[in-house]
Amino acid sequence: MCIADEGELGGDTWRVYDYITRTFIGSVSPNLKYTKTTTEFHIGKEKFECSGRRFAISWRVLVF
Repeated sequence: MCIADEGELGGDTWRVYDYITRTFIGSVSPNLKYTKTTTEFHIGKEKFECSGRRFAISWRVLVF
């Protein structure tokens, strides 16, 4: 497996690569730890909900 670094890709290409690799590694790791945030609010009669996950540890710990 070849690992790229930011100097090789740069800019938006690096950001996309970084996101894809983090997501893939997380999806195949049974020990992945993350924090989940959920919010809900109302404006008038409308209800809005949003949730997201953030890795609790660096994905690099899983690779190296």
